[in-house]
Amino acid sequence: MGVDKGATVVVHEHGSQVGESRWGLNARQMTFMLQHHNVIEAAYTSGDAEALRNLAASQAYKTLFTEMGWDEAFDR
Repeated sequence: MGVDKGATVVVHEHGSQVGESRWGLNARQMTFMLQHHNVIEAAYTSGDAEALRNLAASQAYKTLFTEMGWDEAFDR
């Protein structure tokens, strides 16, 4: 799974996302994904699902994404 270089990223500073028009990550969630970009990209490239499971199980992920699953967070 590659990165779509033409993709638009929607970042919300505060509040929850309601409806498709506000579907995205807040600033803290986006920062987390950017900080772990190399690990995420390497895991998808090599098919290392364990690395992704470990990242999603981390306390930092759980604090920022609460009940949001990995697939949903990544798709946003």
